[in-house]
Amino acid sequence: MSEYVDAIRKVLPAEVTAAFLAINTVLPNSDQSFWWVVGTCLLLTATCALYQYFIYEMKIILGVVFSSFILFPVWCWNIAIDRFDLVGQERVLPFVAIIIVNLMVPLVALKIKSGNKNP
Repeated sequence: MSEYVDAIRKVLPAEVTAAFLAINTVLPNSDQSFWWVVGTCLLLTATCALYQYFIYEMKIILGVVFSSFILFPVWCWNIAIDRFDLVGQERVLPFVAIIIVNLMVPLVALKIKSGNKNP
């Protein structure tokens, strides 16, 4: 079971998520800070991929792509929902997206777990 938990932990690196939370908290909720949050999310998306590949040594490209370029931006979108409401009033879409993506996390984690056993 600890291998599965370790695989789940690798899906979103805590350091990258903590960085986004800190930056999102510091910036005021305004039109100008919206673009800072978007830029930060894009920069941290790339950082997340590099972190997983080089630090966590996640060599399964499916896992890196899913967690960095799908899960992390959707997670950011849900965390900063009030900032994204400046663009439109649609609040249902981020919640539906995070539910769908979170249902896929165990499948990706199992792939990561099985991939780490077979070098």
